Amino acid sequence: MDKETKQNIEKAAWGMLLALSVTALILMCLVATGCTRTIYKPVETVRTEKDVVTRWLTDTVIQNDTRFIFVKGDTVIDWRDRWRERIKEVHDTLYIERTDTVRVPVPVERKLKKWEQTKMDFGGFAIGAIIAVVCIAVIWLIKKFRK
Repeated sequence: MDKETKQNIEKAAWGMLLALSVTALILMCLVATGCTRTIYKPVETVRTEKDVVTRWLTDTVIQNDTRFIFVKGDTVIDWRDRWRERIKEVHDTLYIERTDTVRVPVPVERKLKKWEQTKMDFGGFAIGAIIAVVCIAVIWLIKKFRK
């Protein structure tokens, strides 16, 4: 093999290595996001309704006093007709307040277990280390191919 072919093979190998590391990094980011089911926990919501009921009551008292006196001989007529009316209107207002509790489901995240929390804590360090290694590899490749 001549020198030029060997360099082309090395370039292709490093290009594949770079593509593979980028793909692995993207795959790790996707795996790190993870999936979990959403759990809905009902939360109480209080709703208050106020109604106003207005009533008019009429209280009426009518007193009737009638007096008739008739005498046929030497006619005497005494006619009295008295009316006494008392009309009262009573205004009654009634306030009705109703409190209703409505349960609304709200998603709640579950607490992480000890192992999951440890993975989360050290996962950030691992991703930082991988990024540092990839940066060092890219710098090393750039220096190598410039020579």
